[in-house]
Amino acid sequence: MITLNLQEHSLATRERIAKETSSKEILEKLSDDEDWNVRREVAKNPNILPETLERLSGDEDCIVLEKVAKNPNILPEILEKLSGDEHGIIRRAVAKNPNTLPETLEKLSGDKDWRVCEAVAENPNTLPETLEKLSGDKDFCVREAVAENPNTLPDILEKLSGDEDVDVRKAVAKNPNTLSEILEKLSGDNYWKIRKAVAENPNVLPEILEKLSDDEDVDVRKAVAENPN
Repeated sequence: MITLNLQEHSLATRERIAKETSSKEILEKLSDDEDWNVRREVAKNPNILPETLERLSGDEDCIVLEKVAKNPNILPEILEKLSGDEHGIIRRAVAKNPNTLPETLEKLSGDKDWRVCEAVAENPNTLPETLEKLSGDKDFCVREAVAENPNTLPDILEKLSGDEDVDVRKAVAKNPNTLSEILEKLSGDNYWKIRKAVAENPNVLPEILEKLSDDEDVDVRKAVAENPN
């Protein structure tokens, strides 16, 4: 039986309790533990209350704060607070969290760390206007994430269809929001993986598939044969 005088237990036991317990009372008590490893496990626990996460959002350890920012129970206002943290790892966790509000994501879209911007571009809450801004980012990973986001508008996808980076163009070819005329253009791309992505797109027109059915690459032809269109 777990006693509520938790400091009587060893460090390893407290870590295990923090990881496995569903007791909100025990998690609240362990959120004050002297060891950051225990507090980290508390912050990761899916049964933790938002109030306990708010308390942990003032923790001095950046690993604990990262786990707080990743927790699905965290409130948007706490994510907003953590979005200004000096550590990029924490800002990135905020940018990835599906509870983060669009206005917080807009602020993070100007972050100096490209990995934070990439996370913003991947977030399903990111607004089209923020994605438009990120579509001009100098880092190809950010542009690729924009091209993959289901909120990206067709005119931005059209712009990215001419990107110098192969992975960005391939992401455009895969996006279900990409217009037929853009898929038509990408079906003539020199890189076979892009043509294959066009052939796999659920919105590709039969005439494009017919053109790709004679492609020199066997994987492209196979993708055509498997497309129900």
